Amino acid sequence: MPTSMATPMSTTDRLRQVIVETLQIDAAGLQDAIGQLMVVTSAEHPSAPAEVRSVHDAAAGVTVLLADRIPAGREAHVLAAEIERHHGRGSAQLVLGDRADELLGRLVPTNLVVDGLDEAACFAGDGERAPFVVFDVDRQENIAGPFASRDLAAVHRQEILDGHAPRLDALALSQALEAAEEGPTKTLAAARDEIRARELQPDEKVVRAIADADLLAEINRRGILQPMYGAIGAVHDHLDRTGALDERLTQYLVYRLRREEAAITGMPDSAARVANWQGCIEELDREGRRGEGPSM
Repeated sequence: MPTSMATPMSTTDRLRQVIVETLQIDAAGLQDAIGQLMVVTSAEHPSAPAEVRSVHDAAAGVTVLLADRIPAGREAHVLAAEIERHHGRGSAQLVLGDRADELLGRLVPTNLVVDGLDEAACFAGDGERAPFVVFDVDRQENIAGPFASRDLAAVHRQEILDGHAPRLDALALSQALEAAEEGPTKTLAAARDEIRARELQPDEKVVRAIADADLLAEINRRGILQPMYGAIGAVHDHLDRTGALDERLTQYLVYRLRREEAAITGMPDSAARVANWQGCIEELDREGRRGEGPSM
């Protein structure tokens, strides 16, 4: 099947039925979508825009994406947007490299403010709530966070203004709100179940959300104020066993974990110390004990 069709008629009932019969997917998942049909098996193929509806068939190893009128020649732009939508800002660069910013048409935001969250994980300008976020006034959305203090959020706001990519962890934002309402016992398990339900295929070279859940679980299990070296090794070994770990993912995960440490402990020097991804990997190799922390 071609990855794009010329007219909106590509999602007629007949084409939908062919997909249902071929992939043995429940027809209810395909009833509402309009636009063009795409079938993809890896991140190398065009995906779908922000309005996508998708159905994943684990047995067939295929995701059916129903998208609305993707213009010819814009497939790569659509793929970049979809990776960012599912895996957070910055993830497209891990897959597409230097082309990501061009494909996303990303501009440095300038109208940014710092404040906390409301109950719906949106900006709350009351000057009191935590965790704190960086909010893009023009786009009316949170683009970075969560941060344990207003000062850390302010530092990251300035980094964004200087041209650095925003760091948004939607899962951590959700968990922070749940923890405030229900206590910390439920949040990690609930988030892990939800993420595993929409996990992508192992051959897709993207930052899988499940990896973030495991990172947070390890941090929580070992104590959030404890040095993170052991957690890095445990997560590294876990992903290595799944066969889904490559060098760029390793660098990203180590960088991400160290930044979590900096945000949680409120130590700006920690964030500066881990700014270089490759340096993190070299430091980890020197320790020679991926699954254990250093002697205290």
